[in-house]
Amino acid sequence: MSFEHLDSPKLKRFQRKVTLLSAAGTFLDGFDLTVIAVAMPLILSQWEITPGLQGLITSSAVIGSLIGALWLGNLTDKYGRKAMYVVDLVAFVVFAALTAFAQAPWQLILFRFLLGIGIGADYPISATLVSEFSSTKSRGKHSTSLGAMWFVGAVTAYLIGMLMLPLGASAWRYMLLVGAVFALIVFFFRVTLPESPRWLASRGREKEAEEIMLKITGQKVIIKPDAAPKQKAGALFTKSLFRRTFFVCGFWFCYAVAYYGISMYTPTILKPFTNGSQMMVIYRFPNGECSGLAWSHCRIESG
Repeated sequence: MSFEHLDSPKLKRFQRKVTLLSAAGTFLDGFDLTVIAVAMPLILSQWEITPGLQGLITSSAVIGSLIGALWLGNLTDKYGRKAMYVVDLVAFVVFAALTAFAQAPWQLILFRFLLGIGIGADYPISATLVSEFSSTKSRGKHSTSLGAMWFVGAVTAYLIGMLMLPLGASAWRYMLLVGAVFALIVFFFRVTLPESPRWLASRGREKEAEEIMLKITGQKVIIKPDAAPKQKAGALFTKSLFRRTFFVCGFWFCYAVAYYGISMYTPTILKPFTNGSQMMVIYRFPNGECSGLAWSHCRIESG
């Protein structure tokens, strides 16, 4: 397919840019999914919410993520990497902003659900674009950096929560709104990236792929039509791949249940141990200073 030019050391700067902007999307994923945990104690103090509604508010974005990953991932193959790469950021901006202005629990659930669709879409889109632009040797390194940025976003959600607490009863709205601001910044940088030449070639648009390769490598290449057969999702469950598919899915299922099941409710669960101090919930527990036997000490100190 004549994509060996992507292995050139001269493209390291461009490839780092692609990875950084993709990782920025993963950062937003971590931020937006975690910030609701930070904001929830404030929301509960402002609205009368039943445990069932609280569960829906907390999980709505995760449910949306499942749909977004399954649905919009396929649209990426149909309409292009860049198109969906930018469109999903629009969802981040719009729906993160709407959550900040929600006037009722059902609105918060709806907007978080729609935000989640954009979050879910960004996982396959970003990972695919990074792998298609990366060199053969650095593809693994660039891909794993996406996952690391998720946790940077989660930590940032707690830091933003600390900064916004002095704003009073409406602090949770500003916490959610910050996600829209972050997404808007990333959006303006993402639109500068070109379409994936590998995707263009797979759609029979070799000339456009050659133009992009010339633009990013400075060398003219001839890209031949892709003769490789199209793989279907069902191939993951064939005899040769089923064990790997089962292992990976099983691992991520166990990880997601354990992580999201705890992290989405941590501030709410631990608030009673801080005599109602929201700042102590955000500051102490994420960094591990108030865990296990130290709870009693933290209760005394926060009082």
